[in-house]
Amino acid sequence: MRLADDQVEEQPLPRYIFGMEPLRRRLHELLKNNPMADDGGCKRIGIWAKGGAGKTLLVQTVMNDVLIRAHFEYRVYMVHIGDTQNAVQVQCKLAQKIDSSAAWNAKTEEEGKTDLLNILKRKHPSRGKCLFILDDVWEADILSWLDDVLNENEGCCIVVTTRNQDVVRRLQAAELRVGMLSQEDSTKLFCVHAFNRNEDVHPALRGVVENIVKECGGLPLALKVVGGALAATPVDRPDQWDLALRKLQEAMGLDESHETRLYRRLKLSYDYLLRLDGFSSSGRLHRECFLYFAAFPEDTPIPTQDLINLWIAEGLLDSTVSEVGMDPETAAYAVLAILIARSLVELDSKEWSRQHNVHLLTCKVHDVIRDLALHIIQSETAEIWEKSCLFKAGWWKTPVRAPGAAAGRNIEYDTNFPPRRRRFKELLKETRKLSLVDSNIASLPHSKVSGAPPLKVLLLQNNLGLTKIPNAFLASFKQLTILDLSSTGLAALPSSLGTLRNLTFLNLRDNHSLQSLPASLGRLTNLLHLDLYNCGIKSLPPGKALTKLVNLTYLNTKGCGQIWEARRSAAAGLWCVSFGEYSTSIVDPMEELAALTKLRKLWIWEGSRQSIPGEAVGKLMCLRYANLSFPRLPAVPDELQALVNLETLDLNSCSRLVELPEWIGERMTCLKFLDLRGCFSIIQLHQNLNQLTNLKKLDLTGCSGILELPACWFSNYSFPLLEELWLQGCARLKKFPEVAEGALSCLATLNISYSSSLDTLPDSFPHLGVKLTHLNMGNCGILNVDHISLHHLSAFVCLQELILKNSPRLTVLPRSVVSLPKLAKLDIGGCPNLKKLPEPSDFQLPDPSNYFPSLEELVAAESGLEDIPASVIDIPTLKLLNLRDCEKLLYISGTSTQEPAWRAQARTRSHELVVLG
Repeated sequence: MRLADDQVEEQPLPRYIFGMEPLRRRLHELLKNNPMADDGGCKRIGIWAKGGAGKTLLVQTVMNDVLIRAHFEYRVYMVHIGDTQNAVQVQCKLAQKIDSSAAWNAKTEEEGKTDLLNILKRKHPSRGKCLFILDDVWEADILSWLDDVLNENEGCCIVVTTRNQDVVRRLQAAELRVGMLSQEDSTKLFCVHAFNRNEDVHPALRGVVENIVKECGGLPLALKVVGGALAATPVDRPDQWDLALRKLQEAMGLDESHETRLYRRLKLSYDYLLRLDGFSSSGRLHRECFLYFAAFPEDTPIPTQDLINLWIAEGLLDSTVSEVGMDPETAAYAVLAILIARSLVELDSKEWSRQHNVHLLTCKVHDVIRDLALHIIQSETAEIWEKSCLFKAGWWKTPVRAPGAAAGRNIEYDTNFPPRRRRFKELLKETRKLSLVDSNIASLPHSKVSGAPPLKVLLLQNNLGLTKIPNAFLASFKQLTILDLSSTGLAALPSSLGTLRNLTFLNLRDNHSLQSLPASLGRLTNLLHLDLYNCGIKSLPPGKALTKLVNLTYLNTKGCGQIWEARRSAAAGLWCVSFGEYSTSIVDPMEELAALTKLRKLWIWEGSRQSIPGEAVGKLMCLRYANLSFPRLPAVPDELQALVNLETLDLNSCSRLVELPEWIGERMTCLKFLDLRGCFSIIQLHQNLNQLTNLKKLDLTGCSGILELPACWFSNYSFPLLEELWLQGCARLKKFPEVAEGALSCLATLNISYSSSLDTLPDSFPHLGVKLTHLNMGNCGILNVDHISLHHLSAFVCLQELILKNSPRLTVLPRSVVSLPKLAKLDIGGCPNLKKLPEPSDFQLPDPSNYFPSLEELVAAESGLEDIPASVIDIPTLKLLNLRDCEKLLYISGTSTQEPAWRAQARTRSHELVVLG
């Protein structure tokens, strides 16, 4: 589902959910009428169950319920508590959810309560209802202050999920227990993960599957993970399925806790990775990559590209790359895909957009799966390489309590490293990988760490209180290969950085206070990856240190506004910006790039330059990815045509760029992605770009100067691999070229929205429909959408998403749209002249199931609709109907009493449909 109101955060839900509906209805009733409340309104509800039973999933489904959103006036906030053991931290998390821009300076519980109330009053001055969902609460004491906050807003409610029933009782909350799944639902959930989304058991495996499902004890997480582990097991090898059953049965101990039994079940999936690891020379590739998820705090979305960069930098994929000849990044994504297929890792699609490249995706693991990884690392039977991981992300956020102090009060934090914790030094001796991510660390030893282990990996990111790294501390770990210092408070780096001669990965991104880099950086001759994104650095390190990093393959300086400015040399006695002209007294830092001949990825954003030293950049012949954002650049230097291996050329925001050189189409034949977003000075594009036979995405979003597209682009066999074409905001484009049959045969996404001068499309437009899945024609004010729909859209048999919003010339939806076999989303919002939706009888459809056969989402907000046919409500696949601000809509046809639209929707399918009057 998607947002019905932009104030409520959408929660991602899995595709398959079984056995949840009775619990969802019960929670819905409690939220509307909770007998535990003092005044009949809803106050406290506690949901408790074992880990992996589906508590979080239950509250996510309710949070997406539009009736609940409307009941609480769209003030619904969900935060994950987990190992947050301090009341002030809980208050801070809530405050950030309510108002992400709010400053937070509270040090005590009382201060936090006052600040939170003030934020609530400022954000919601009417003091209406609010729903707070606190997920995974460990102790009730840290929530004792909540009543004071809830009492300020009449009708507010708190929903708590926990593994501990005592937490619910101490909160005096209405109890809702999430039990285990029935055998039937358990089998369905297992099968969709074991048999490629098929709910039915394979006939040859009925007996063994029934027993495997029983061993999972009705626990959804275990069913999902064990099913994923067996997904690659051949159905014609029942002996392998029997072996899996025996492993599960042997793993159980009668006297063990629930958590231990659960870990033993889930570990089957981890152990089965050994089958794949047998093909790697290390024998542990997939398992090592999986254990990295324990290095990050629980419930934290991890950017996939960041994770993959760590795997590559540590050399985990070196053997695969050398043996198979595969690109390291491709090999890493293949490993991640396997972990996702085994249900160990979840791909978080909230950040995903077809407009973005894959590196913006995030992934995460269930907190129980993360606990499993930690359990494996800490187990007495762990192998040496597993024990070498000491992952304590967020550990310093756990308070050191005074004896007898209540939870959440009289808190003392150990912000020093090493901490005053027993066994830590003992554990540290065996450690090769140390994660202290997001751990409140504020200081490090000023002397050399006694008995320092030969660390290879040190992750210190997200410690904002860390403002200094002493020289002696860093010099203690000379075996380091990976050092992550991103998102800290560092103002400078120690000169001892240069002693880390084995370092291959240095991440300094988002260090806003970092003003400079030491000259000793140049000693890191083995460095492969240097990330300076969004740092406060004013200039490159002195002594031309950058030129000495001859093995560098990754350099990101985007957001470092002044780092590449050409300057007058110190010898000239001046230090000022130079725009374009060069003399003997000018020092151009971009000249240093010429030495980095192994670079494969490069990001540069520079707002003042009018030229690029083409000779220097042209020497980077290994470059595969180049993001060159120069807003004042009028032309691309001819020397760049030497970059024949480029796969991505991103010239986003080069707003003064007048044209692309002709040689791009002739020379850069390896290009897969060409990004020209915001290049609004370009008037025309060369015909020969269609020679880019490997191009997959062409993005011309915001190229408002383009008058026409070359006709040859749409001829037969042009752009044979192009999957995405973005023409959004090409405001001066008046004509869409004729499309030859067979042109753009792989095109899946076409966006021509906001092309305000486009009034019609050619009759040959259907030739694009062979594989098109997403078509956006919204906000094209003069485009004759009626004509397009009637004569063209029936050819788009693969179309899944059609956007026609804000189309004033749309007056009727024809049969060609209604009967599209795969259409899942239709957006007709803001179409003032569309008065009604068609019914099956209007077209005399021989089979009623052909009426929007796959539609899941219908958006008609702010449209001119006067009536909604009952046949729309009865579409079996429909999950979301958005009728927000349809001022002319009063009734839904086909209801017995001609109820108001919002009430009829609530009566029919309230658990799925968006209800907005």
